[in-house]
Amino acid sequence: MLYATVCYTTFQAFVCDRYDDDTRWLHADRSVDCESAEYVRHRAYAILALIFYVVGIPVVFFGAL
Repeated sequence: MLYATVCYTTFQAFVCDRYDDDTRWLHADRSVDCESAEYVRHRAYAILALIFYVVGIPVVFFGAL
């Protein structure tokens, strides 16, 4: 049950909302600008989490079977 929650939270790092003044803000946390260096670091961490957790866990269990 925890797997689905972690996957959903990880994918939320990629959802940005565009506003009328052409700014983009992270949907999950409106204080993070999607064009800032902080967001780029968070996105890199989320990509690593996708590789190791979202993809890695099923691959390991498939290999164990």
